[in-house]
Amino acid sequence: FNDRQTVLADQDEAEKLRVACINMFGLPMNEKLTVRLKCSWRIGSGKARRVRLLLFVNHMVLDPEFFGPEIGLRSELVSLRQLHSVAPAGQANVMVVTLLGERVHGLDIAANTIDYELAFNDQAKTRYLYSLISAMCRKAEETRERERQRPFETPLMSSLLENCSSVFRLKKGEKLEEASTKSSLFLVRTGEVRLVTNKGQVFRLVREGSCFGEINFALNMTAGHYTAVANTPSIVLEISQYGHLQRELKDDAPLAMRFYAIVAQVIEKELRETIEETFPGTWSRKVNTFAKWDQDGKEKKKKKGGQGRRSSFFSRELKKPASFRTNLVLHGGSGSPGPGGSPQVGGGR
Repeated sequence: FNDRQTVLADQDEAEKLRVACINMFGLPMNEKLTVRLKCSWRIGSGKARRVRLLLFVNHMVLDPEFFGPEIGLRSELVSLRQLHSVAPAGQANVMVVTLLGERVHGLDIAANTIDYELAFNDQAKTRYLYSLISAMCRKAEETRERERQRPFETPLMSSLLENCSSVFRLKKGEKLEEASTKSSLFLVRTGEVRLVTNKGQVFRLVREGSCFGEINFALNMTAGHYTAVANTPSIVLEISQYGHLQRELKDDAPLAMRFYAIVAQVIEKELRETIEETFPGTWSRKVNTFAKWDQDGKEKKKKKGGQGRRSSFFSRELKKPASFRTNLVLHGGSGSPGPGGSPQVGGGR
């Protein structure tokens, strides 16, 4: 009974700590806390200090005030997109996490990096944390690769958006009222925008090159359940279904087909990323079964010396005497001759 109480108290403290981080840093409300432990933290050649390391799914927090379920005011937040690499240091139970610095004109400059040295007092914890942070670095690289693919910034789409969109320049903390009252598609050109529910909870962060409101745009309905707020100075484009866009697409069928195909791709990408974040696992991965079949076929063909993938029936029949195989062909079916006088096997089946 006492062990059960200890487990429940630990879970309750972890949940309070998760909520405290979400409220302090404005993280999405579905962010999950996976690991919390104490370590030594040093930036470059600076002085080391004891901190509490909190690993979330898409963030990492370093808290120097590591007592209780509250988060300290001097805590530092590291986003998943800042992670570049992790490597073991020369000392035992020490690893170096490399972070990307400030973005320059929307680009991640690998040369602008910061090294965080993390030291632990247990080898098992070091290995476990190394595997987790390595997985986060791989995920960060995949995320940056997806963000480089911007379908709305092709020359064709850029010229269309210049003629059919309205431009909003937002300051940090400024609300975009049109996002709650119109059924438009909003594209974030620069900066970052957070979508906040009516209860004040952040459920999505929209970064440079991404868009929001695509489902409302497709269904022609307003989004009254959230508010768009700029996290940084941002430029947002509003694309309305009516007016200039409707006239441009009405006269150009290939352009209309291309535009709505991109909207469908954006919706599919958002839904897939949401499902993978909410229900992680191998079931959501795209597996090419035909490529695997071809690979297996090539391996077996190499081993069997050119026979390839034969069925088990014909493999057995090839090992039997020639006379038996001849009788099988002549008397295996109806025996009626086919075209050209050749006998048919199995009644043509």
